[in-house]
Order: sequence, then structure tokens, then C-alpha cells
Amino acid sequence: MNACPWIYFNGSPGVGKLTIAKQLRDLIPGSKVIHNHLVIELCLGAFERGSQEYEDLRKAVRNEVLSAISTSEKGRETTYIFTGSHGADTSVGPMIARQHSDHAKAQNIPFISVIMTCEEEEHLRRVTSADRKFKLNDIDSLKKTVSSGELFAFQCEYEINPLDVTNLSPLEGAKVIYDFIQECMTKEKLKSTHTTS
Repeated sequence: MNACPWIYFNGSPGVGKLTIAKQLRDLIPGSKVIHNHLVIELCLGAFERGSQEYEDLRKAVRNEVLSAISTSEKGRETTYIFTGSHGADTSVGPMIARQHSDHAKAQNIPFISVIMTCEEEEHLRRVTSADRKFKLNDIDSLKKTVSSGELFAFQCEYEINPLDVTNLSPLEGAKVIYDFIQECMTKEKLKSTHTTS
């Protein structure tokens, strides 16, 4: 049996990654969302953001989680949806993102990347939403983050780059991604059929 895919959403803070991830989870029975704030908040409880200890702990926690789910039978039967916010012009961002694709590749798990974008006016409206508890909701910080450069793209076989979610509801965005996943998994089944015949 082929492994279920891992889907990785990369986008600036406030673009709608987690909201769309939850909608996508509802479309894929048994799927799970592992968003970047789960690891961030855990590690912030131990060390100050940006310190070497904090970065080392984040990497170790991610590695343990990714190893556990990529090597367990139950993990291979589950579609995982991850979120992150990584620029292409930093050393840490691409390394964090690649931890996910490297674990997937090592275990022959299909990896699907979605690079989310949003027009500035709508993006700023979303960032200041009252729903953004414990997340970046400061306009100046967002502008600095967004203007710091291009988003990291995996440039992998299965990637939507970009998916502009400006005029899409969370459900519409999730449906676009869901349809893309179905196309990717059809290709994966064809590959495995050719390999076994």
C-alpha cells in the first residue's frame, strides 16, 4: 500500500495557512494538522525565541515528531498537513522546511508543497483579525516579514506555487488543494503500478 501524502503549507504569517489546513483536514478523513505554532509554543516555554538553545530544541522536537510519524505504520496511513512560514533568503527557514521533505523522501512518502500568497490589503486585514490569538498580529512586523524576500519553495515534483488565496474562502482554498492532492496521488498510483509490473 502506498503511504498517504504529507502536505506542507508555506506562507507569510496571517495568510490563512492554519484556517485552510483545518478545512482541508475536514475534506480528508483521518488526516491530521501539525501546525508550526505547536513546536514554537512548546520551545518558547523553555528558551527565549532566537537563542541557540531555542533553535536546537525546535529542530530536535521536529525531528522526533517527523521520525515517529514517518516510520510508524499508523503514520503511513495518515495524511499529515504541516504549516510553516519560511523565507528563501534565510539559512534557518529552508533547513526547517527541508526537514519535512527529507523525512518524507527517506520513507517514500509523497510530499506536496503549497506556497500561499495573499494581496497586501487583504493580508493586513487578516493579520489584525481578533481570531489570531498568540500569533503575529502586528502590521509593522508583518510588513517587515513580507518585505524581507521571497518565500521558500521546495521546487519538488508536486507543488502549487503560488496559490493566491486573496479571493478564496478557506473552504475554496482547501478544495483547490484537495483536487491537486487527488491528481498527485493518481500519478503516484500509476508510478507504483509501473514499478510493480
